[in-house]
Amino acid sequence: MNPESQTHRITKCFLPITTEMTEISNYLERVASVESFDRKIKVDDVAATLAHAAKVSGSGSTKQLEEENHFFVSCPSRKVIHTLMFMGHICGEGFSLVVSPWDQHRGARTHNLCYKRFLPSEFGIDPARMGHAIAPGRVAFDDKMVVRKAIEDAGIPFTYVSANCFAAYFVGGLCQPGHIIPSRDGVCLLGDGNVKAIFVEEDDIAMYTIKTIDDPRTLNKTLYIRPPENILSQKEVVEAWEELIGKELSKSSISEEDFLTNIKGQDYASQVGLGHYYHVFYEGCLTNFKIGDEGEEASQLYPEVVYTRVKDYLKQYV
Repeated sequence: MNPESQTHRITKCFLPITTEMTEISNYLERVASVESFDRKIKVDDVAATLAHAAKVSGSGSTKQLEEENHFFVSCPSRKVIHTLMFMGHICGEGFSLVVSPWDQHRGARTHNLCYKRFLPSEFGIDPARMGHAIAPGRVAFDDKMVVRKAIEDAGIPFTYVSANCFAAYFVGGLCQPGHIIPSRDGVCLLGDGNVKAIFVEEDDIAMYTIKTIDDPRTLNKTLYIRPPENILSQKEVVEAWEELIGKELSKSSISEEDFLTNIKGQDYASQVGLGHYYHVFYEGCLTNFKIGDEGEEASQLYPEVVYTRVKDYLKQYV
């Protein structure tokens, strides 16, 4: 293998197309790089000259890049960008402009542009700790690690967020797979129901996440969201619900062995999800480790955030 091929690696990963991805793709189709010739000009000169040449007005922006006489421009539509590109040299007052396709990678190198902070859409369980996960559920962790490797190989500043169990998905159903509303009659405990997990309300996850954006303490680290009063076992979640409704639920349980056996008879997507339940509520993968130098804990970094307690979250179902 020659050295050049080692330097420039392309990592391929297959991810579901989201609305955000589509919006980003559409945005990149209507941006371009602009180079000016003959004399030094300002951003306003570029914007006015391009608007006049394309005979359009509308939302757009122009930015001066670090390299002299180079600019970044976004236009109202892809059609406008194409029109400007086909014009070749566009004449202004004592200068000319050339519009070219925007190459993100070349642009980042040439103009010293960079990501300030990248937060991949992971959340949930920290994939770096799940190399032992059972199949097929481990595919989710493996895919996330592919993305992490690409981020780190590219030298992109990052913060990973391990948000643990979303309250709406786990608390409402009293930690039972397939349940989203708490029963007033009975509950099935996973094992003895005493394994600790961590539950976080979705708005709190968003609040902690946004606080990391420009926080140097979370740069190139994993943020673990562990609100201390929400580190609870399934049995403790059930007890909080029983206290609210003034009634004790009938309880059954499913052993670890039976749970694993039942997974095998499910469809692929269910096997993935149930595999994650297994690691959380039988293995205790969210709480069986201490946070090291590679991570920070959200409620300690941001004590001003008044997070939602599980017992208060459950009140909406009473």
